[in-house]
Amino acid sequence: TQTDVKVVAPRDYYLDYLRDDPTFHYDDRLLLTRFANADPTAATPEVAGALERLDVGAVCLYRDDHVGAHLLLAAGFQRGFLSGTYRCFRR
Repeated sequence: TQTDVKVVAPRDYYLDYLRDDPTFHYDDRLLLTRFANADPTAATPEVAGALERLDVGAVCLYRDDHVGAHLLLAAGFQRGFLSGTYRCFRR
């Protein structure tokens, strides 16, 4: 297995089998899964650190997730693709 993240629609149950591998950064991945799925409790300053530790280069959120968008901009991401449903950001 490998720990590179290449996700289109993140699902937390795919993470379970590697949760005990310290190099997998399970908690960071779970936080980013919740963040990408618009869980309002996940839009915290810890997201920026998780994005950095996992070397995330692009993030897509629901278009209406303004809190998440502001958090990504504050973390140094730039606006990218915009559709009727999603807005994407890149490093």
